[in-house]
Amino acid sequence: MATTYTIRVENHSVAPQSYTIFAQQPAATGPGVYTNAWATLQHVTNGGFDVVNYTPEDGEPAPHFYVNDIAYDAGEEIDHSSVASAPIEVDFTGKSETIATVIQQPNRAFLVSYE
Repeated sequence: MATTYTIRVENHSVAPQSYTIFAQQPAATGPGVYTNAWATLQHVTNGGFDVVNYTPEDGEPAPHFYVNDIAYDAGEEIDHSSVASAPIEVDFTGKSETIATVIQQPNRAFLVSYE
């Protein structure tokens, strides 16, 4: 039976935020363009959260993601200056836990914990 992994993103940054989950380290290929976004969580209110689940195919390694807040609306180009800081790494490799909780703090820094 395949394992399902969960990424829960909690917003404690004092303002609504949108988050992007990347399958690889985020890389911009030009002004306003990210080419490796895997999933987006839009307009998560302060004190709120959203969840993404992922079930890899049999034989695939444990997933490895990066999460960052990026101010945008669907269809808009991304203003790279709006990115809070370096993304937080979520890496399930070698872990028995299957749930990662990413918390964005009031200073916009991220923490990650596993359960």
